[in-house]
Amino acid sequence: MVERSSDDGIIHFSTFNRPSKDLDAETFVAGLLKLVPKSMFFLLPVFAAVLAVIYWRSHRKFIEHLVFSLHYHAFLFLLFAIALIVDQNAFHITVFFGMQVYLFFALRRIYTQGWWKTGLKFFLLTGTYNAILFTLLVIVAVSTAQLMELRETHPMLVQ
Repeated sequence: MVERSSDDGIIHFSTFNRPSKDLDAETFVAGLLKLVPKSMFFLLPVFAAVLAVIYWRSHRKFIEHLVFSLHYHAFLFLLFAIALIVDQNAFHITVFFGMQVYLFFALRRIYTQGWWKTGLKFFLLTGTYNAILFTLLVIVAVSTAQLMELRETHPMLVQ
């Protein structure tokens, strides 16, 4: 479990009630940023699988849901890249709401259902996906902390 006990720039954590080495916050974030893009590719088929379950009566093949998932995630990566360039909070809020609105209208257009059905399935999809995303981010954060602890003894492990 990763814990931050003070604002001194050091992350203190323990895993399975075993205290570990303290990490510099910048080192931890750098290691985390290396693992997050790789883990996002894991989410492409997961998003497609959630779509396939929600829209099971549409009789679409999994590959069609996967293409939609790839399309939506490519749009998200584009928005995130622009958000990294434009460093303003108002723009970040606009990006957050923009990606939600885009997903809703994309679902409505691709799966051709009414406003209410699309809205219900949108909330079901985003709730499920956000729960999976949060779980994955926790796993990545704990994994990053463990990998950063091992980097002195195994330098090839984290590059």
